[in-house]
Amino acid sequence: MRITIKDIAKEAGVSTASVSHVLNGTKKLSESTTKKVMDVINKYNYIPSENAKKLRNDHTKTIGVMVSSIQDHYVSGIIMELSDVIRSNGYEMLFINTSENLDYEKEAIKLLIAQRVEGLIISPVNSSSLSKYQDLFKELPIVQVLRYDTALSLPKVTADDFNAGYLATKHLLSQGYKKIAIIYSKKTINPTFDRIKGCQQALLEFSNTNTLFLEQGFATVEGGAKAFEEIYRRHPDVDGVFALNDFMAIGCLMKIKELKLKCPEQIGVVSFGDFASAELIEPSVTAIHVENKEIGRKAAHKLFNILNNHPFEQEEKVELLLKVRNSTKRN
Repeated sequence: MRITIKDIAKEAGVSTASVSHVLNGTKKLSESTTKKVMDVINKYNYIPSENAKKLRNDHTKTIGVMVSSIQDHYVSGIIMELSDVIRSNGYEMLFINTSENLDYEKEAIKLLIAQRVEGLIISPVNSSSLSKYQDLFKELPIVQVLRYDTALSLPKVTADDFNAGYLATKHLLSQGYKKIAIIYSKKTINPTFDRIKGCQQALLEFSNTNTLFLEQGFATVEGGAKAFEEIYRRHPDVDGVFALNDFMAIGCLMKIKELKLKCPEQIGVVSFGDFASAELIEPSVTAIHVENKEIGRKAAHKLFNILNNHPFEQEEKVELLLKVRNSTKRN
């Protein structure tokens, strides 16, 4: 049960009017009264509802969706599917993009709770951020999507990221590439951890080493280009690249061309995400393909199962497949 203004007034030993004045800044009260009220507010992380008059029954028919980035089609496709499923269930979606900002993530959760959302679907900024302020949302149904906080036993829907790294690396090795690099967007998130682990496992199984060249590409075309340039400067023997999103793969291919290297003859490139024009550009791009809409659909259905007290799976991983194209075809 959420704490109310009456509860705050009772514990602070003041009137509900005094609590309202402190919250809204409508009247200057004594320093001691203000402190009493604020101590209780901070104790319970109370967030005033902006729609309190309309929400007597506490049912707003809204779901909060918060993601850490919407840069590429992989994430935007998930958001579109979430919106469709949420609306088909008679709810509206309140959406916030935190743009990888830890401070804003906390404020965004407070904002969504203030709007009295009935559930949250969250892709956190990193693998430990949510647990730092779980008291804010401990009474709300929550589903984590794509990324997750490893310290929280919250339901989640992800891609099979370990298998993504495993399949990409196994394929590169099968084509005769030996020195493999990974261009990642962010190191402190589960998809990066798990894809790297998958790559290392394939290396151990098929080449008796787990040595990988790692470089951050910040999920952008420019970042991917700079990352490959740096990898090639430090390790000129690199001959295979797994870029962990499509933008970085495009940047990597651009830099390979700029350096007058040949793809796939000298450098093989695998992307994660499989963007729409991956098979149209030259060379066409070998990619890990994930049904991103299925991720969104499963996450939304899971949340509604929780809200309706229906059975649900605690964890689901959406399968993926490798689409082999010219950027790695040596044989």
